[in-house]
Amino acid sequence: TYFALIFQIYTSQDQTMVAQRRPLRRRRRPHLSPPNSTFLTIIRLLTLQHLTYHPLSAMVMNNAMSNGESSVSSSPTTCPLPPHSGYHGGTALPGRPFFEGWYLRVVPRILMPADDGPNSGADKEWEGPMAFIHHVFDPHLPLSKRRGVGTQALTPLGSVYKEGTYDPATFFTDSHNLFLRNEFCADGEFFELTESRARGRTTSSSDGDVDDHRRMTTTVTTVDYDFSIESLVGWGGGYGDRQYSVAGWLSALPLFDPHYQVLISRGVASGYVHVSKKSIAAGSSTSSGEKAQGGDDDEGKEEYTVTERRFDFNNAAVYLEKNWGGTFPTRWWWMQANTFSSVPSLSVTSTGAIRALPITGQQEEVALVGIHWDGQFLPFPFVSWTVRWGSWVIRGTYKEYVVTLLGRCDKEGESAVPVRCPTPDGMQDAALETYSGELRLILKKRVGGRGGMLETLVDATTNNACLEVGGLSWFEKGGKEVWEGRSAMAEPLKSIVMNVEAERAGADALQLLKKFVEIPGL
Repeated sequence: TYFALIFQIYTSQDQTMVAQRRPLRRRRRPHLSPPNSTFLTIIRLLTLQHLTYHPLSAMVMNNAMSNGESSVSSSPTTCPLPPHSGYHGGTALPGRPFFEGWYLRVVPRILMPADDGPNSGADKEWEGPMAFIHHVFDPHLPLSKRRGVGTQALTPLGSVYKEGTYDPATFFTDSHNLFLRNEFCADGEFFELTESRARGRTTSSSDGDVDDHRRMTTTVTTVDYDFSIESLVGWGGGYGDRQYSVAGWLSALPLFDPHYQVLISRGVASGYVHVSKKSIAAGSSTSSGEKAQGGDDDEGKEEYTVTERRFDFNNAAVYLEKNWGGTFPTRWWWMQANTFSSVPSLSVTSTGAIRALPITGQQEEVALVGIHWDGQFLPFPFVSWTVRWGSWVIRGTYKEYVVTLLGRCDKEGESAVPVRCPTPDGMQDAALETYSGELRLILKKRVGGRGGMLETLVDATTNNACLEVGGLSWFEKGGKEVWEGRSAMAEPLKSIVMNVEAERAGADALQLLKKFVEIPGL
């Protein structure tokens, strides 16, 4: 924090005061840049490549364009991942809890058979969102009770959850690139995630279901998946442009809990997901392995039914993000969508949370809306919201732009999927999520300056949005409590993060420092 404050003061000196302090030098050599610009230029020359990450990335991009730097590329090529795609756990602070989690969402278009589709008697093309969530807890704390590695797979046919011990011999990562693999010590189960591929095999069982004969059953669900990934838009740019960090250059410092980074805002995936559900009736023997044999009179034979489905897809929409740090927010909401059929280039991520400030531990409400549309990136740092399960109303402003997000799903929770999230005691059901939420995005631009008319640029709706409310206290009440809030970053961090020139210089300084010091994730 001390370094950040000194950096802010040095790079944000009022140029009028500088001129008053050094009038003779400026008069003798008027062709020289002021000290602030000279300092930035030196750093840019030393780093060779000017990489900038900023929560208000559009401001940085506009400044770059005015300085003659590259703008959005016109050719659609694979987009490099943003900063912090690497693993951060290798340099976790001694004695401090740590977690890191990855969230991958895929929305394939699938041709469903008539007997399984919503309209009996006719095949129907259906979009079936799926999610794959991986996590690691306290890899550097051997005595931690929650130390371990786990994975979740949520599919249209059900979900699986697998958790195992942390073992550096079976857990593989890269501190600068997206590479994650863990091998569980059972039946070849594993998961692997890189910037170009996701694959794995996970099995879990659940008790308490009742079959048609009113017998208790145990359901064993296995999910196998393997698909390629191609990023088209990361965070702050697309199609080959440089990428940005969500929280700016301060993300490299242990100032926020948790840290948050969108890795792929919009991409495509091709491959398959195979789901198998085996329901075993209570009281039957497990020795024979016969499938749906006989009935109650067939003793010594296992009675079970199997439901299987293989989802093959090509160029399905994909989204990827991650979190890391010592603690998770005590309450949050989240929404994401990148399948607007009327506006294919449109993607949006929006979230709000209560987080703890560094040193003081004071809590504050923070939020953001990030929109990628038609080659542009619009980050909205000023956000207000009214949220409960079933209804999300979000409004944001940025320069002359105004955005409204209206999300909704059934209020009774029929589409709600419990999701395990980090807690002080490990992964617990702490969030409700729907993969078939309705999200309407209305983007407007003020014309004619302050007080001018608002012109509608985009009005699009999708029925495949991911909508979520989270936090143990909120989750236990079914998310029905209404939360009204407004983003408010406290000082001095607000001045540091919102200062564009300091942000650019800080980002460049990190790139220079990375040549000599290990900076996790970058």
